[in-house]
Amino acid sequence: MLEDLDRVDWARLTHAYGPAGDLPAKIRGLASPDPKARESSRNGLFATIFHQGTRYRASAPAVPFLFEVLEAPETPERDQLIDLLVHLAVGYPEGHLPAGFDPSRAFPEIDELGAEDDLDAVRSAEPSEEDEYEAGRGALWARDAYRAVLARLDVFRRVADDDDEKVRKAAVRALAWFPEAAAESAALVRRIARDRPEPGETADAVSCLGILDRSLSDRSDVPWLQDRLAPETPFVVRVAAAHSLALILGKALPPEALDVLLDAITDPRGGEAEGRDAAWHMAGLVAQICGVIDLLDLEPTEPVVAALCKATEAATMWPSMSLWDTLLNRVFPDGQMVRFVPDPSVAAGQRPAFRDPREFTAVQRRAVEAVIRSPYWTPTPNGFGALEEILWGHALPNSREKLQALLDEA
Repeated sequence: MLEDLDRVDWARLTHAYGPAGDLPAKIRGLASPDPKARESSRNGLFATIFHQGTRYRASAPAVPFLFEVLEAPETPERDQLIDLLVHLAVGYPEGHLPAGFDPSRAFPEIDELGAEDDLDAVRSAEPSEEDEYEAGRGALWARDAYRAVLARLDVFRRVADDDDEKVRKAAVRALAWFPEAAAESAALVRRIARDRPEPGETADAVSCLGILDRSLSDRSDVPWLQDRLAPETPFVVRVAAAHSLALILGKALPPEALDVLLDAITDPRGGEAEGRDAAWHMAGLVAQICGVIDLLDLEPTEPVVAALCKATEAATMWPSMSLWDTLLNRVFPDGQMVRFVPDPSVAAGQRPAFRDPREFTAVQRRAVEAVIRSPYWTPTPNGFGALEEILWGHALPNSREKLQALLDEA
């Protein structure tokens, strides 16, 4: 195995920390009998050829050898190797939920480098500092990595029937991100969705099928998916079916499917192991469903607002980010953000100006009250980072005390 690995001039290629001469050892380490050595190799590859989501000159050339390791049945933890390949191909996959990856729109910066003939010259040129700082080159290395994984998608299809359940599940999820191969992948995933008895595997296949069918504009699976909404169907399969119907049908989603999604974000199972196992989003099933609600741009009807408010009042930090954003997007659709106005009484010379609470509708006040009651505030009195951006992005203050004062002012 890996006989050709040393024939590549890795020293001429580069990764996040310079010349890529250390990659052969890291790739071979993936098959080490020592678990710590394998973990070190995986972490090292993520840190070098996928550093914080960036791909490099050495990323695409490493892909064929990673597949070679994956294809060896004796390689341990092959599911994690599939995960690495997916990240190399599409970046952080949760960023493409719920609708899937669109390669035709993913690498626009490549146009800065010229026509396709010019790209070969960029690839063959000597490495330079521009490799890391020029957006066009970064996009080229990312697209090269995507195409390198796409070229070996047959491996994912084969291991989707592997003896190892983790490998099977990782492979099925991986197939969702490659729309160019959607027709062939959908045929396989459709069979898996119908044949696998374990609910978690079925749910993964159903979720994958929804993304593939959406890219194919294929509605042939809709009747079968609707049958999976029945109450006697396992929870994760029902939610996955509703999720896929939303992707395929859009705003023509049948009411019973929407009911399943709204019920799931308030169902404790969505945040517990049962829901987490079926979720593709790093923040869990609730966050994934919020992405569907945003994709459909649902109106703030009573069922939608009630479900989002109830979930907001129960969710911990990570789901809170998605819930707050989705809820506030529904009730404050005007896009108004926080403004800064002159104020000589403060050291900075200006202060933030928020929404006028006297103009709040009943549903807007209800949404803000739900955010105030969120468990997030108990250990953290102020919103920081992404949560602060969500609140300020809707012209609201980023502390529980100030939010309450805003409502009291009305």
